[in-house]
Amino acid sequence: MKALKAVYSYFFPEVRRVAHIGHSIPDEFYLTTTTAEEAQPMLDALELRTPIRLEPGSTGAEYLDDIHEPILDQLEEAYEEFLPGLRKFEARYPLAGSSPGIVHLFIHLNKIGVKQIYAVAGEYEGFGAYAEQFGIKVVEVDSFESAPDEPSWWMISNPSARDGNIIDNDTIERLSEGGHRLILDFAYLGLT
Repeated sequence: MKALKAVYSYFFPEVRRVAHIGHSIPDEFYLTTTTAEEAQPMLDALELRTPIRLEPGSTGAEYLDDIHEPILDQLEEAYEEFLPGLRKFEARYPLAGSSPGIVHLFIHLNKIGVKQIYAVAGEYEGFGAYAEQFGIKVVEVDSFESAPDEPSWWMISNPSARDGNIIDNDTIERLSEGGHRLILDFAYLGLT
């Protein structure tokens, strides 16, 4: 039987011995009653490249809601060369690959009434599989030059799932300037 974890990955005391697999941060870090003053040495012991500083006087209930911010800052910094302007996006969420983001996106597109999206033939097959589950049709075209004149939604993976090549910015900008709404799956970096 697998031991279950509680909120914030804090292990219940009765299963801690069984479930604990050598975390670098003590379980007490995740308690909502642990103060920042008690938790700070636990973080310091990790010797992070960019140290995380907790707000003095806060507790786990407060600092756990914001502790991801410095980590996101580091990700954005690391991706800046490949995803310039990422920091300008109002909402940015780290996910385990693009698929969870694609599912949530299609839920949203379905909710706002999007019935079809375009993709170049040979694009990531997951787009079509997920879209179908939410009643959205994927219209495959031969190339980006085959884009319809009227503004439409597009799924684009970059590097391209078709051939692994980078789709140049001119192509993406031309589609965008034509009024098309672009969903960019930066394969292995994330979804925007």
